[in-house]
Amino acid sequence: MTAIPVSKDIELSALGPSDLQDLVYHINDPVLYENTLTVPYPYTLEHAESYLTHVTAFEEKEGRQKDWVIRLRGKLIGGIGVLYNYGVQSHKSEIGYWLSREHRGTGIMTQVVGAFVSSLFTSTELIRIEANVFIGNHGSARVLEKNHFFLEGTIHAAFVKNGIPKDTWLYALIRK
Repeated sequence: MTAIPVSKDIELSALGPSDLQDLVYHINDPVLYENTLTVPYPYTLEHAESYLTHVTAFEEKEGRQKDWVIRLRGKLIGGIGVLYNYGVQSHKSEIGYWLSREHRGTGIMTQVVGAFVSSLFTSTELIRIEANVFIGNHGSARVLEKNHFFLEGTIHAAFVKNGIPKDTWLYALIRK
């Protein structure tokens, strides 16, 4: 699996079995739960194992990496990935990302998203990268705006979480 350098101290790399305890620790966060669609709360070791199995199976089947962990000086602090929600052959896809509570607001995710989309545009055929942000998640919106994503609008009832329709801001970045 390919690692993506972000800065002197930050890199994106594959998730492995030795990361599962750290994954559980960082994802077990009610704020993260509120701002993501499919991450359960509380997040258990069984969830992490199931996620690793899913990621591994997808990547083996498709021959391409889908998800990366964010490492600060070698320690897992977050994650970022491509959803391939339009299929692996599509010209567009959505990204999703998260960062541990201890590192939010530090500028790390802005750097990570910049390096990640640059890598996607050079290593894939993607022309359009989308990101849905739940209304009110201003930190995530700022990360995208700092990386030149354009706010295309609000999508009402874009997703349903816990039986409740959720509105999102739809952001997109087009490869030049």
